[in-house]
Amino acid sequence: MRSLTALLFLIGLLHAACTEDSPTNPATDTSPATDIAIDTQVIDAGEDTHHVDAHTASDTAVDTQTAPDIPQDIQENGTTSWGTITGACGVISAAVKEDSAAVLHTTYTFTNADTFDSNSLEGRAKKRYDEPNAGGSSKCSEVMSMQLLIDCEDAAVTKLETEIVYDTEGKIADYLIDIDGVKAGVSVTRAYKGPVIDVYTAEDATSLLEKKLAGIAEARENVSEEDSWDKSLVHIWTLYPEWAETVTQAWNALDDAIKGTTLVLVTVEQGSDYIVTDNCED
Repeated sequence: MRSLTALLFLIGLLHAACTEDSPTNPATDTSPATDIAIDTQVIDAGEDTHHVDAHTASDTAVDTQTAPDIPQDIQENGTTSWGTITGACGVISAAVKEDSAAVLHTTYTFTNADTFDSNSLEGRAKKRYDEPNAGGSSKCSEVMSMQLLIDCEDAAVTKLETEIVYDTEGKIADYLIDIDGVKAGVSVTRAYKGPVIDVYTAEDATSLLEKKLAGIAEARENVSEEDSWDKSLVHIWTLYPEWAETVTQAWNALDDAIKGTTLVLVTVEQGSDYIVTDNCED
């Protein structure tokens, strides 16, 4: 028994010695083997910078650029000695350069109808106002037509009705004007049926347009070479916005052969009744 006990003691000493000489096992990495460092992408969205995880990098990119806000219908304003002009004021210069017919609209708003001063008129507009009228009550509408184009387009009236030379007698223009280098012959008229009539029909508008378009076409054909113009313009004044719309509808219904390449400008007068008087007296 003593021999067996001694043998077991000896085996225990040998095992302990072997255990102390064994190398220590390295620490085991507890991180999952599948974890991988993920880079990030940067999208510049103007002032802000956003970090997008690579797992979402395949998502559809969003364009952060914004198109400039460009108005579709650009309208200019013209400030005058008597009020403001809105609508096509400032774009007539471009229209007279086109070799095609068109209709444009303006509104002339008089802010103080009781204080018209002819001394504020410019150049031949003032000369036309100071001359005696041959008849009727068209002086103010013609004078204000000139002044509107001067104010809106920085145009220059070159000749009045009595100064234009024609080779053949017939219809005549009311004045000649230079608009941004384009010489235009202008005929002025009014969609107006007197102070007590407030109805204006398509037939009324068609009749007026056909008469004035034929008249300016004849005048252009009969004018002398020295006074020939590049573009014909018919300027129609009215006191009622709905009448302006009636004129436009009638214009749209006209045959292209009647329109030719004439530019029609329809102006609604508001705040006064100047254009139906002779001396711009409200």
